[in-house]
Amino acid sequence: MNREAFVKENWRYLNAVSNVYARKFFTEKDDLVQEGALGFVEVFDAYAKKLDEKSLIKVARKVANRKMYRFIKNEIKARRFL
Repeated sequence: MNREAFVKENWRYLNAVSNVYARKFFTEKDDLVQEGALGFVEVFDAYAKKLDEKSLIKVARKVANRKMYRFIKNEIKARRFL
């Protein structure tokens, strides 16, 4: 499996989580999907040879959630100064 296939395989998950965060925190859904996809790519590059596919997906989802939430946190912080 390559990076692109790994991200495409989990695209529905990224869309679902980004929809929830976009509605809850009033942020752009596309930006959240990109952050989550970056998380998936980073995990794939770091752990693809070390973990089996099930564990890799589990770690990638956690990292993607953290990256999306960190993006939201920075957006909210930037809004305060406007």
